[in-house]
Amino acid sequence: MYSGNKELKAHRVFYEACEGPIPDGMYLQHHLPADLCIGHACCNPDHQRVGDSPKAAPFVQLKAVPPAQFKTCTNGHQMTPENTVTEQRKGRSMSRCRTCRQEAWRKNSARRSAMGLHT
Repeated sequence: MYSGNKELKAHRVFYEACEGPIPDGMYLQHHLPADLCIGHACCNPDHQRVGDSPKAAPFVQLKAVPPAQFKTCTNGHQMTPENTVTEQRKGRSMSRCRTCRQEAWRKNSARRSAMGLHT
């Protein structure tokens, strides 16, 4: 991001706005594993910590929510292993309900057919 003619790093701007100034000679390090956050592009001040090295700090293991607590999708379908699809989106794994995914695909396919976009 830019302020006037000066380029600023977004994660530093957000961190300083929320947490205060970063001491001279110190760096911000993202400390969440990639499966819990978007990683390098993250600007969330809660995911940053001040360190003395520009290299990324080792990941901190956080307690994840057990998968057993996710019993249904937002549309109420059972999220069983047979009804769950794992996709890669922008380098991150994403689990989706197979039934909802198929319904969305059919709806999008019908829309594209109506527009003459299917060959």
